[in-house]
Amino acid sequence: MKVILVFVRYPEPGRVKTRLAATVGDAVAADIYRAFVEDLLKVCHSTSNPVTVMVSEEEDLEKTRGWLVEVLGGVFACEAQQGHDLGERMSRAFERVFERGFEQAILIGSDIPDLPADIIRKGFDALRSKDVVIGPCRDGGYYLIGFRSPGFRRAVFEGVEWSTPSVFSRTRGLVAENRLSCEILPQWDDVDTFDDLERLFDRVKTTDGAPRTLVACRKQVLREDR
Repeated sequence: MKVILVFVRYPEPGRVKTRLAATVGDAVAADIYRAFVEDLLKVCHSTSNPVTVMVSEEEDLEKTRGWLVEVLGGVFACEAQQGHDLGERMSRAFERVFERGFEQAILIGSDIPDLPADIIRKGFDALRSKDVVIGPCRDGGYYLIGFRSPGFRRAVFEGVEWSTPSVFSRTRGLVAENRLSCEILPQWDDVDTFDDLERLFDRVKTTDGAPRTLVACRKQVLREDR
C-alpha cells in the first residue's frame, strides 16, 4: 500500500508565500499559492495513489476540506499536521501512515505545481529496493522525501536547520549515519520568491504543466512578452 502526503497551508493572504508577497502583495501571493496546490493535487491524483492533504493549522482543516471539495471534488483525505517544527511534523506524518499499514509513503511540499507525475512514480519505484528517496531543490532544500516502512527513522528529521541551504546535504548525511539506502530523484525547483515564479512561468507557458498556476500568473503578475 502506498500513500502521498502533501503539506499545505490554507491560502489566506498574509499567511502564505510571504517572500513572494513582498514583491506581488499578500492577496496575489495567496491566489497564486491556491493555484499551486490545486495543480499539484491534480498531478498527485493522476498517479492513482491515495493522497492525504496535511494542513498546517488544525483550525484551518474544515476550510481546507471545503475548498478542495468545491474545486477538485471529494477525493482527498485531509488531516492536521502535528508537531512544533517542520521536522517533527513530517516525522509524525510518516509515523501515522505507517501505523495504519501503508508500506510506502512519499511526502511533497506544495510549492512545486509543475512537478511531473513521473517523478512521483519514480519515487515509489525506488522505494521497492531503497529505504529512502529524496528530491532536491536548487536552493539546497528538497521538494520530496519518501520512505518504505521498515526504513523509516525519526532521526532523519532531527538536527536539521530548516529553511536553510543545508537541508538537503544534512538530510543525506543523516540517511548515511543511519545506514539507510537512498535514491536521489531529479532536481526540481520550488517557488519561494518572484524570481522563482518567473522561472516557473517560463517552464510552463509552453507546456500543459500547472495550468491553474499559469492562468493565475497571467492574470496577476506576468505576461508572455515581459
